[in-house]
Amino acid sequence: MYRELVRRFPEAGITQRRVLVPAARLLVTQTLGVIDYFRIELLDLTRHIVTVQCGNFELQDRGIRAADSLHVTTALAEGAELLITTDADLIRLDNVFENSAGATLRCVDTDQALALLA
Repeated sequence: MYRELVRRFPEAGITQRRVLVPAARLLVTQTLGVIDYFRIELLDLTRHIVTVQCGNFELQDRGIRAADSLHVTTALAEGAELLITTDADLIRLDNVFENSAGATLRCVDTDQALALLA
């Protein structure tokens, strides 16, 4: 976001500190609104999840970044059947892993998720 603002408005003398802190606050507010609207349950990042993620060599071999691996690992441990993402690397994990209940984890784009959730 910062790079895009600097690119579009170089004359404004935008600094990272002045842009990112207010933007981050707004993002948190929007995130909390989405959580409430869709009744999303927030989960704690636990030592167990981090340990399992570090031991998932399939994710490492596929080049999945650490933060994304934590999302996938948490979804699997919590028995999620659907991971909604716009990340192409995660979408390629569709039907690759089984969750803790033995169901296949679907990893789909937001547009495809709407059809699956209906």
